[in-house]
Amino acid sequence: MDNIFNILSNKLPKPTAEQLQQLSGEGPATKPQDLNSMDNKSLVKYWQKHQDNDVTTLVLKRMQPTIRSAITSYAPGMDKQLSVQAAKLTLEALKAYDPDKGAEPGTFVFHNLKRLNRIGAQRSNIIPQSEARTLEQKSLRAVIDNFRDIYDRDPSDAELADRTGFSIKKINKLLDDTVVVSESSTLSEDSQRSTFTTGGGDDDDYFEYVYTSVGPIDQKIMEWTSGKHGKPMLSNNEIASKLKLSAAAISQRKQKLQKMLSDMRSLL
Repeated sequence: MDNIFNILSNKLPKPTAEQLQQLSGEGPATKPQDLNSMDNKSLVKYWQKHQDNDVTTLVLKRMQPTIRSAITSYAPGMDKQLSVQAAKLTLEALKAYDPDKGAEPGTFVFHNLKRLNRIGAQRSNIIPQSEARTLEQKSLRAVIDNFRDIYDRDPSDAELADRTGFSIKKINKLLDDTVVVSESSTLSEDSQRSTFTTGGGDDDDYFEYVYTSVGPIDQKIMEWTSGKHGKPMLSNNEIASKLKLSAAAISQRKQKLQKMLSDMRSLL
């Protein structure tokens, strides 16, 4: 006679590999139906274990009052300059936050954002290079438009140099650096690459913020798309080959990354 446990086990369906992974705690997490209903402690605790883009965005939205208050306290008047840096510091703090020690996430974050005082002091008397360059480009463009209105032709490099005080080399550089980047959610491969490689300190901050918030595969995609961190710029097919994924999967991941970049620009 068969052992009763053997009989029962033979009648039960075998669990799938995914079910076994979930039972062991190694499988993909199931996202709660309504993250918005969680209190801050529960939300942060969930985010610490499962850091996907949607949860990260929600955590930062919850922390916005604390971030604004910290900037006002530690670096008054520097909301625009420090908002991205403050968001990065907030996520760094929340990674070390212990929900079981009593303090609210906002209190813990506010204390850790004291570093903004030092960062703000360093930047307070400096116009960021990206802003200064934008001002120079606007000034140059205004001179060109004014010249065209008066003389009905484009100015020569020498005429521009005479009217702006810029060197001819600098004028050519400023004109070459004028790039219009589309923020559409449906991007061609070229426009996706442009979005990841727009110059300037602020864009670098957004790039690094998103880079530190995603997993290793998406980090490689960002690097190979942008050429940042010393990596070569590759096409979708080349990235897909290196990561053993389809080109379509790479394109989908790029669109999600672009959405996160756009969300952060609008949020911060």
